[in-house]
Amino acid sequence: MQLLTTPRLMLISAALPVAAFGIVLAQALNPTLPDWAIPAIPAETAAPIPPFYLELDTPLQLGLKGGRVQLAVNLAFSARLGTLDLLELSTQVKKLESRVLAELSKDLFAASQMDQDLHRLRQVLPAVFRDTVNGILGNEALPTPVDEVLIMEISKTPN
Repeated sequence: MQLLTTPRLMLISAALPVAAFGIVLAQALNPTLPDWAIPAIPAETAAPIPPFYLELDTPLQLGLKGGRVQLAVNLAFSARLGTLDLLELSTQVKKLESRVLAELSKDLFAASQMDQDLHRLRQVLPAVFRDTVNGILGNEALPTPVDEVLIMEISKTPN
């Protein structure tokens, strides 16, 4: 009696251990857990809603030293969706854009009169801008619609 001398039997005897190894490996890499082994996540401990940023279309531009130096700042506002919809924030910003830009320009001018170092301005201005924007866009239902003001770009160029 010839054992494993036919090509078919040799192929089957070689393929079976490889197939068994593949099945065991697949089960080890993707185990299916029973329902009781999966912990329930209560709604209160769900992950917080990430902020969404609304970029201000018009950059703040300011002339310093009699217009010889130009300071430009691009801004974005963030709000955590929930009580305030991003579309509502965008509509409010567009409706009051000229007032927002005027007030932020005053803040930028005041801060640049004290210090013109871009690194220090980048640290100080976001909190000042956030308070100003919340003063303009806030209402009784939501006094602080903007969580954060992000300085996307700040540059100073001699003219």
